[in-house]
Amino acid sequence: MKRLFAILGLTLCLLPWAWADEVDGAWGLSMVAVEGTAFVSMTISVDGETATGKTSDSELTGTYKDGKLELDGDLYLEEAGYSADANLTASLAEDGKLKGKIYWGGYNADVTGDRED
Repeated sequence: MKRLFAILGLTLCLLPWAWADEVDGAWGLSMVAVEGTAFVSMTISVDGETATGKTSDSELTGTYKDGKLELDGDLYLEEAGYSADANLTASLAEDGKLKGKIYWGGYNADVTGDRED
């Protein structure tokens, strides 16, 4: 019984790192709003609960905890031609895509991410 609890405890301690591996890597993010659609390639890296999302022009920081990604920062969108404050929240869906919402420069959009690697 002690061995079972030890294995269960170890498994629970390692779960955050297992979840992190699920979102680490390159993603193609599609952001769809009433005003239009924008696309950005983002490399997401997770260290513990600290998450970073990097594009060619921007870096967002935040957390990845309990399967939920939250990133904030200044994000440049080529379609708009400028940068604005962004707040992105997303989770990994059963189909392997990142799905969530982004608030960017006063606009709200649905986000879908596909792996690029």
